[in-house]
Amino acid sequence: MIEGDIKGFFDNVNHQILAKTLERYIKDQQFVDLYWKLVKAGYIDGGLKYNSYKGVPQGGIVSPVLSNIYLNEFDKFVLQIIEEYSSKNPEISKVNPKIVNYSTRLILLNDEYRLTKNVEKLKQLKQLRVERNKIPSRIRIGNRIWYVRYADDWVIGIIGKKELVETIKNLCKDFLKSQLDIELSEKKKKSQK
Repeated sequence: MIEGDIKGFFDNVNHQILAKTLERYIKDQQFVDLYWKLVKAGYIDGGLKYNSYKGVPQGGIVSPVLSNIYLNEFDKFVLQIIEEYSSKNPEISKVNPKIVNYSTRLILLNDEYRLTKNVEKLKQLKQLRVERNKIPSRIRIGNRIWYVRYADDWVIGIIGKKELVETIKNLCKDFLKSQLDIELSEKKKKSQK
């Protein structure tokens, strides 16, 4: 799992990048002008007016909409990653043939032990179980990737090798920084086995 939280997301939305994204989808100059009025309005705290050069106004009706439009670019990027790195074959693992061999041998030894109550057979049975438990029961032959985002929090689930997880985590981090001018929160970013 890659769990991501964007550092100070609502405060760090780049106005220029968001405007270009809006202009790409909305061909209405009056709407774009209204957007600029909204983000340049600033805020008042303790009777003092502060200009806002980054971020979207929090608590407003339009804030979640603008934030989702902004992060839609990240959503599309992650969908490209899923397309590129997920296996096309629906089966992503198969039974390890060694497990089948061990299981067959265990069944035969267990039957022999029940008939003979031979202590040596019991020792062999225990040793064979220990050996079997050291090998993986399935062999990975592919990857599967899922993605879920809610506001600025997101999770990417991966069935695959740890190297793939690190690759995808770095691709996401680089995209967010280079394309959206935002960063992942290091203390909240997690990668789990």
